[in-house]
Amino acid sequence: MPKEREDGRHASRADRDFAAAVRCFKTADHGQALQRARRAAREGHAKAQYFLSLLYEHGFARGLAHDRERKHEKRLAAYWRQKAAEAGYEKRPKTSKPVFLEASLCEEADRCADPADPAPDDHKAAALYRQVVDGNPEAVNAHGVSCASRAMEALLDLYGAGRGLSAEAEAWLTGKVVWEESSYLQALAALALSRMFAGGHGVERDESLAALWLQRALRTAKAKSSWWMPDAQYALGLHYLKGRGVERDDAEAAVWFALAAEGDHTAARCMMGHMCLEGRGVEQNMAQAMRWYRDACWEIVWQFDDGNAKARIRALRQTHGPRAFAALLSCTQAEAKNGNVDACVLLGVLYIDGSGVKKDPVRAASWINKAARAGDAEAQYLLGHFAEWGIGMAKNARAALRWRQKAAEKEFLFSDNSECFGEDGEKRRWLRRQARKGNSFAQYELAVQERRSPKRKADLLRLAAEQGNRSAQHLLGLAYCMGDGVKQDYSQAAHWLQQAADNPETPPHFDNEPGWPQSDLAHLYREGKGVERNPVLAAEWYAKSLDDCNCCAALALAMAHEHGDGVKRNVDKARSLYKKSHWGRPGADEVAEFFLELMT
Repeated sequence: MPKEREDGRHASRADRDFAAAVRCFKTADHGQALQRARRAAREGHAKAQYFLSLLYEHGFARGLAHDRERKHEKRLAAYWRQKAAEAGYEKRPKTSKPVFLEASLCEEADRCADPADPAPDDHKAAALYRQVVDGNPEAVNAHGVSCASRAMEALLDLYGAGRGLSAEAEAWLTGKVVWEESSYLQALAALALSRMFAGGHGVERDESLAALWLQRALRTAKAKSSWWMPDAQYALGLHYLKGRGVERDDAEAAVWFALAAEGDHTAARCMMGHMCLEGRGVEQNMAQAMRWYRDACWEIVWQFDDGNAKARIRALRQTHGPRAFAALLSCTQAEAKNGNVDACVLLGVLYIDGSGVKKDPVRAASWINKAARAGDAEAQYLLGHFAEWGIGMAKNARAALRWRQKAAEKEFLFSDNSECFGEDGEKRRWLRRQARKGNSFAQYELAVQERRSPKRKADLLRLAAEQGNRSAQHLLGLAYCMGDGVKQDYSQAAHWLQQAADNPETPPHFDNEPGWPQSDLAHLYREGKGVERNPVLAAEWYAKSLDDCNCCAALALAMAHEHGDGVKRNVDKARSLYKKSHWGRPGADEVAEFFLELMT
């Protein structure tokens, strides 16, 4: 404990400085945190001394300390840690991660359920998985994955295939749907029941109950990006399309197929193409049908020998049957002859794969060439691949480079398209040419590479941001926050961060940290900079950013729950968020434990 001074004045000031240091650190103001913690530590505050040692030891003070301190961070960390120990605040021994019984049970169940095991036992595996789900809900395996979720997913596969079923399986799953606290486990249990009733596994086959449990699973799931949702949405669409257990409704089927298609479900995209082709549940639209069919097998564009791509082609045929596929092929050929670029690309892919037609690389290249000359970026990239490898044409490296650059000019695969350029100098010249033509990704790339002139960097970011480039909008907002290349203006910062946070259009590979604009915008709302202070809205934006694994957002949201700032005070939720926040730095788990201790 810190030494008490005679008049108590210095001790109270040290307490205030320490509290301010912690508060500044939680708001990512590491400079102020370092300054206030140093002041409290010099006054003899033991916890401040230990906190200061953490800042030095784990690099949180790097770039903020004085020049003479930067070279001696480890020595300073050891010095302040020793001071804290002398004042009575000993460093607790670092405890290893707890080993949960549920993790070992899960591993044993996996072995029992493995068909390659010498003595597989599905019933024993299912019993062990149920034991794990009924066990400690906080148990995780060595990879940090919830044991309960992992076990329920395994049960879904077992019961859905009619394996490991017992007399109490239906009652146990129903109980989980009704009483389980985790919405994810509820949804998985409902989905397992749906598959059991649909296949008649362990229960009497009942399509109406299968549809009912399927609807319950989709309604219960809060995480809209769960891996199983596209399959479930497609299955429910089939129920409505064929009138299995529900009243037949083509329009409702189209809604569910469209949702599954958004999750990259091949059969759902094929079905949407079929419905657009025939006008079932949606308005008949030949062009849209071609688009859906093309999207169903788009992976063939990337890797011709990819098993996933060929699986998509097979799904295209299996969804329609031989006769319907022949009719589709006839429509595709007619549309391609009329200049429909989607039909041209689809026909080229079919000729490459030899699905429904005789395999013919020359005709494939001819149709792809027609789409490429019509200005389709994917076809241009694909034609470049044909030219490079001599698929349906003679090898031509210059033509391959030219077509790939044409695709890149349309911002197709820009950041991953390194084969579009020769030397680095050629790439930079190409970027400059495209930036002058208004290519937003070229403008953004040049801005990121700019090191000499902050003003030029800000100008390039503004050009890209005005065209809707999400990453540029984010960086421009930060530039206004810090006054980097522009006059500091928090209202402009809020404007551009809001644009970035609301912008769903940028492909994921152009923004490696999709949750950061929301987190930075939340910070402005929390501090009232450039916008009216609104803790509730700040907490909402932090929560949205948390969905993208933003650790800083987890830290800020933990503090909000700890103090009830914008949300209802919830100490348990704050503890959980502190444990999950690692801030992307070595040793951050130790800092999290320190904050957890302060809460006790």
